[in-house]
Amino acid sequence: MDFIKKNKGILVFAFIVALLIFSVMLLLPKFQSQVAITFEVIDQKRIGAAADGWSGTVPFDAEMGFSVENIGDLNKDGFTDLAIGAYNDNVTGPGMGSVWIVFLNGSQQIIGQQKIDMANGGFTGPFTNDAHFGTAVESIGDLDGDGVNDLAVGAFSDYNGGVSTGSVFILFMNTDGTVKSDVKIAEGLAGLKIGLQQSDGFGAGIGALGDLNKDKTVDIIVGALGDDQGANGGGAAYVLFLNPDGTVKATQKITEGIGGFTGDLDDNDQIGRLTAIPDLDGDGIVDVAVGAFLDDDGGLDAGAIYIWFMNTDGTVKSHEKISSTTKTGMFGMFTSGDNFGSGSGFGQGAGYVMLMNTDGTVRESFKISNGKGGLPDATLDDVDSFGIDMTGMGDLDGNGYLDIAAGAWLDWFPTLQSGSVWLMYADHYLYRSHQTKPTDHRLGYLLGSD
Repeated sequence: MDFIKKNKGILVFAFIVALLIFSVMLLLPKFQSQVAITFEVIDQKRIGAAADGWSGTVPFDAEMGFSVENIGDLNKDGFTDLAIGAYNDNVTGPGMGSVWIVFLNGSQQIIGQQKIDMANGGFTGPFTNDAHFGTAVESIGDLDGDGVNDLAVGAFSDYNGGVSTGSVFILFMNTDGTVKSDVKIAEGLAGLKIGLQQSDGFGAGIGALGDLNKDKTVDIIVGALGDDQGANGGGAAYVLFLNPDGTVKATQKITEGIGGFTGDLDDNDQIGRLTAIPDLDGDGIVDVAVGAFLDDDGGLDAGAIYIWFMNTDGTVKSHEKISSTTKTGMFGMFTSGDNFGSGSGFGQGAGYVMLMNTDGTVRESFKISNGKGGLPDATLDDVDSFGIDMTGMGDLDGNGYLDIAAGAWLDWFPTLQSGSVWLMYADHYLYRSHQTKPTDHRLGYLLGSD
């Protein structure tokens, strides 16, 4: 199910309010005493079809930046590169989508790019019109052991036995950004037999879990925000235990009452936009953050986020809910129509950096928007929808602090809703002198609109 198309009425409200929230989750060290912490953007740079060094063609309404991912140093030149989803790119067919691999130098100038779609980059697919390939993009590490990081890409409206059942593609990458080979994971393909139904939206979010079950192979978690089993449209996620060839060895479903998740989902909460996050509780197992952008805590469709503490078998050990009514650090911050946990609105854009406690509650949060959090006034236009997705970039400028990339999928850069990505250079984590700064660099995204 295409959640943006389904919820046009809700998202018009988000447009009028003109505020979009994304969140970065930072894992705090265990402190012996209270310290002062702040977060501030000190510089920013925009990447897209109108940027210096860009030579590819991005059509109007491509909505590039709907997903964005740090893919490490793909071309082995010593610098971090990006994958950017243009989920509505219509060059090869209406709404089919594409992914751009963007190569950066040490100053984050664009030195090249490679488009991946049904006609470019060695990708074979296939997927259907309105599949929205590029809904989610995730770096999953070196699955096939060839020394090159591989990608998982969601196409959550792909037709596979029903409208918008969805699919995920495993892309085995070359260092030049082309695809060496690919595997389509969908109902009845590549070992996936989970009973996906029409409008399940499998592929809405993807998280890289590392080797969750300790079999020496990368595993992933995939969101299906239209799933009806826990509640009508309540959504679900599937842990996919992978083989080195990208096929599925085993699965574990997570929704209300299934897979150890005891949360109370209501109809149309639509969990499924998700990410893996570092090991918050210190048990040696990666954890997961998942948005429920139509949750009604604090008001109709105010939104919420769940932190899932995971077991190695793909079930949930315990969870923590973050919303406007739970006393987990964001109490009273969201009201009707905010859609916290999604980022699918049409406003100008804003963000929260969320500093996390080990129990899944929020220690502190910092807002980034025009004139706030260090972002200059008039940086964003009224309909950019900045923050639909984001990724930690490590320390790009060498000042010792985490930097961020965030998508602005409806940015006119240069044409109508062609989209863009903002690189934001950060400063001002302030600790006592005897303590160290956090070093985690791929710490996740959580999305919503206010």
